[in-house]
Amino acid sequence: MKAQFASLLLLAPLAALAQGVELPPPPLPDDELKGSERPASPAEAKAAPSAYVPRYHTRDSWFLGFGVGSGNGTVYGDRIFATMGDLTGPDPIIAALRCEIGMTLTDRVLLGVELVGLGTQQKADGERNRVLFLNADAVVTFFPESDGLFLRAGGGGSILHQVAQGATLNYQGFNGLFGLGYALWVGERFNLSLRFDHSRQFYRAGSHWDSSGFWAGTIGFDWF
Repeated sequence: MKAQFASLLLLAPLAALAQGVELPPPPLPDDELKGSERPASPAEAKAAPSAYVPRYHTRDSWFLGFGVGSGNGTVYGDRIFATMGDLTGPDPIIAALRCEIGMTLTDRVLLGVELVGLGTQQKADGERNRVLFLNADAVVTFFPESDGLFLRAGGGGSILHQVAQGATLNYQGFNGLFGLGYALWVGERFNLSLRFDHSRQFYRAGSHWDSSGFWAGTIGFDWF
């Protein structure tokens, strides 16, 4: 009897506390939850699309480039000089073409092998006259800021091809090249570039033309 009375004394405070505790409200139906905000489930959070992060352009380990344009050149002999118009006729139409293949050393430095041609041809006094400057060079291209402005320098072998008064003459020598330009990214793989190059050629001793020089402006694409 004493044990039962002690048990009742212990349960009395718990019953009093239970009367003061508020039970949580029952859950709302699904149709009432549609208009209210609720936290996303882990599956929904995982399926949510991530924010777009722009991709930084990087040059691949190798590249291929080409370009077209125009320019002018001059040949020098023993106390004489002549422009391309002097050698072929007045108001020549001069075309420039370049092709280059190479490797990317760093984001700022490219090393390539380039073939550049600058030439014109026209008929004067019943004869077909032609002048062609041809360079095959190793060229280093340097970007001070990885993109945009770039500088170029190189050198290699040269040929001056001339057709005048029915005779064909070829002068062989070497050249040095310096240039600059500006490149813009087009998509993820291509550079659209505008460049201006100056080259000076020197021919073998005893040639009618001792040296020559030309400048060329081209616009083209480089594929990385």
